[in-house]
Amino acid sequence: MRPVTRGTPMIGKTPIPAQAAYLGLHAAVVAAAAAGVARGWWVVPEAVCAFLAGALPGRARHLAVAMATWVAVAVIAVALVPEWFVWAIRFVGLVLAAVAPWCAGRFVRRYRALVRAGWEHAARLERERGLVAEQARLRERL
Repeated sequence: MRPVTRGTPMIGKTPIPAQAAYLGLHAAVVAAAAAGVARGWWVVPEAVCAFLAGALPGRARHLAVAMATWVAVAVIAVALVPEWFVWAIRFVGLVLAAVAPWCAGRFVRRYRALVRAGWEHAARLERERGLVAEQARLRERL
């Protein structure tokens, strides 16, 4: 069992994975948004949740499949019931309010990983240069 680190979301005394916590928070925001879609108050919490979900490590395949499924269902629903076009426009706004910050979160996470890998590579090159210099000094002594 992994030790509980500082900042780990908890339910009672049981730690829950951060991704599950963010997805739960995101679902709550989406449910609240569905209750009051006419007002735009939900955009900021939705954007924050989407950014945090994008910044988490892990694969994005499940989210991409879920979003594609929702879009396909929405397109079919609007095609079958044209009166729902107004709701379709709101749905597109909801999707854009989630996807753009999610992509920004993914970008930030990957940028940080790239920077970390660059510093690790630089440290490795410096160690190798030191080893080569040490070998050259040893060869001079012989």
